[in-house]
Amino acid sequence: MDWVEGRAYAAAGPDPLSEVAPGIVEHMNRDHADSLALFARVLAGEAADEATMLEVDRLGFKLRLVSGGRLHTTRIAFPARCEPPSTRGPS
Repeated sequence: MDWVEGRAYAAAGPDPLSEVAPGIVEHMNRDHADSLALFARVLAGEAADEATMLEVDRLGFKLRLVSGGRLHTTRIAFPARCEPPSTRGPS
């Protein structure tokens, strides 16, 4: 990865959602499967009969899509960086 300076890589911390991401993914897949397919169609312009969230981080999330017999993935970016409330500064 020549696009990341060694010093910047060494100074980087974990994604602020890394500890809560598994719970977010589980909740979205369990309670909002229809919404995930709608997100794929509306926000990513992807045909989707079914969608499953695979991962989420501060910048967006990745979906596995089923459309007819086709299986593929797409990534949807959040409109702004997302952080859990405990990592935000004062309002």
